[in-house]
Amino acid sequence: MWLELFIEYNGPSLLCEFISHYTQATNKNLVRVLKLKNETQKKLNLPEMPFLIIESNNIVKGDIEICRFITKLTGTYEFFFGKSQEEENSHLDFINKFNLSAEYLDFLNNHLITRTFCNGNAITISDFYAFGYVIQEVLRLTDDKKWKFCNVIRWVDHIQNLVGLKEQLERLKFLVSLPFEPLLLEPKVKIEEKKHQKDHKDKEHHHEKHDKHEKHEKHENKSNEEKTDAEVDKKQEKTGILFNNITR
Repeated sequence: MWLELFIEYNGPSLLCEFISHYTQATNKNLVRVLKLKNETQKKLNLPEMPFLIIESNNIVKGDIEICRFITKLTGTYEFFFGKSQEEENSHLDFINKFNLSAEYLDFLNNHLITRTFCNGNAITISDFYAFGYVIQEVLRLTDDKKWKFCNVIRWVDHIQNLVGLKEQLERLKFLVSLPFEPLLLEPKVKIEEKKHQKDHKDKEHHHEKHDKHEKHEKHENKSNEEKTDAEVDKKQEKTGILFNNITR
């Protein structure tokens, strides 16, 4: 029997949808995800979304409670929430700090400076919670803004490539593109400019080398001329002495 998860496109709903797909609850026919418009929800007088209908009179409300139920249903509770109450409390503490932050992206970017994951050494409910709440905002970022929030983008790229989640993100068109890398893919204008600068430096180096060579040649010629003049003077001196001896 299907359990029905009613959602809309907001942070809490996306969190529950992502958990449902990643835990394979949807593929195993345990949970069916149904999207409703706010107008429909109000007309039918339904609870605030997301909510999970287990039986006609049994409804689970609240994103964290729904995630608890689905992870227990799929045997992944310890993977997401931890093996002890202490671990679960640490996740709830992170979620509370995240919710209290003035700007989600600023908080996450600072938090992830020295961390690969939001809380601990593996993917947990903390990561899925933050991902569900920020993914739509991240999708709207320009490349310049992505560089500003580079730690968030690194983390998002890791999460969005998880097997079981990536396929759903592709269907929703929620995959985040990485920003343009100026160090690896420089615009053609900059490449030509660098080439021109290199050619100019090569020419200057060639001229310097040529000037040094000319100076060296001139110096050698001058030394040779001085040597020749000295030798001529010596010969003339000897010739003068010899001539004087003869005439005496």
